[in-house]
Amino acid sequence: MTKQLPYTDTELAELIRNGDAEAFRLLFERFIRALVYFGVKLTGDQEESEDAASEALQKLWQKKEDMKGYPEMRAYLFSIVHNRSVNFLKRRSMIKTAHQAIQAEEESHSDSSITTRIIQAETMVAIYGAIDKLPQHHRDLLYKIYIEELSTSDLAKNLGTTPAHIRTAKARALASLREILSDETLLKSCIIFFFLFSAK
Repeated sequence: MTKQLPYTDTELAELIRNGDAEAFRLLFERFIRALVYFGVKLTGDQEESEDAASEALQKLWQKKEDMKGYPEMRAYLFSIVHNRSVNFLKRRSMIKTAHQAIQAEEESHSDSSITTRIIQAETMVAIYGAIDKLPQHHRDLLYKIYIEELSTSDLAKNLGTTPAHIRTAKARALASLREILSDETLLKSCIIFFFLFSAK
């Protein structure tokens, strides 16, 4: 798992532009899950989304010297995944009627829908970054609950403890997370995301 990043976004982008492989690895770990999540929301296909995320990061590395800074790198990554996802859906839609394909395209790729998905993915980046700053035991617990989607009872069985203990540990981990997410707006977004994600 990623440790707390030792660089600011600006520093990280500059190192990547200069060919620093370790800096790129940190960027890769920061974005890979969010890019896959974004792709899955667009296509519903996990394998295709993983390939799209990997391709986006590979292309970014190839074009690193052309990137002006961190915001451009971030936008580039999501644009690659989006464009590949649209092409994937177009290929898949060939087996549908023309009407079905057009309707699916309009419903799935309106500007507001794409923006919402990018915001969701960007929120994930913030959440993952904050979780990775937690102590190891808190980090492991939250990943098992929210990423691996283990239920409280299943997690208690796996760890040989009680559901009550898991709930207490979860509350402590989230309290620590709130301290890291000190920005009020970001905190509200993350809480909403956690609620929606855990309610699936």
